Amino acid sequence: MNKKSNSAPYIGTRIEQLCRHKKLTLRALCQSAGLKYQTLHAQISNQRHIPFETVCKISEVTDTSLSWFASNEAPSLLAQSDVTPLSDALFDQLLQTTKLRHAQDEKVLDAHSLALIYYRSGGLLSGLTPYLEQVDIFYAPQHGDTHLRVYRMGKESLTSKTLKRTDKEQLQKSLDAAPPQLRMRFLADYQLAAKGEFLYTIESLNANAVDHVDRIRMDYLRLLIRFDSEEEGPLIVNLSELLR
Repeated sequence: MNKKSNSAPYIGTRIEQLCRHKKLTLRALCQSAGLKYQTLHAQISNQRHIPFETVCKISEVTDTSLSWFASNEAPSLLAQSDVTPLSDALFDQLLQTTKLRHAQDEKVLDAHSLALIYYRSGGLLSGLTPYLEQVDIFYAPQHGDTHLRVYRMGKESLTSKTLKRTDKEQLQKSLDAAPPQLRMRFLADYQLAAKGEFLYTIESLNANAVDHVDRIRMDYLRLLIRFDSEEEGPLIVNLSELLR
């Protein structure tokens, strides 16, 4: 058996394949992605480690899914919506050079770590189990929905810390009572996330929550990612981090 066919491909080789498929020179790709050509050229030529941040930039400017770089699929099969779980080898490599190591040790998530877990698990909620208390989860909006529906709140999520309790009924009431314009904007965001979009935005909140004494005023970073659950189907994970 040829074990090599099952191993994670070298990222540099995948970048070269992508350039040929897109009819781009490596220098042109670097210019588009805001990367230093000499650095990336040296990394590929010498089979060195290529930082995950570099792959993210290339993925964005070429409209190529991150999962493709970790697969052995031909460039002609590129698809933004595919979710291919990261191989153990590639995930271990990423683990050594990213904040995911901190997240794993301390059970504290950031957006970078959540994205890696998404690709590690193939988009399955079960892969997020050790970190569920850090996030809030919503049902993916269905056609005709006019409100977001709360699935669960994490005990350590920004929402729970702000409200000083984990009460999904209170959160649901607050969302339902939000001004129509704000409610529909949130719903539209979650609908995009349900289609496989990663939404990473800066949000500002200045509102009263139902049954909450103080008016809530804060700016925060919000990442929405669709995960799938065997029991509930598609769900939207919300990871929010306070901007200080």
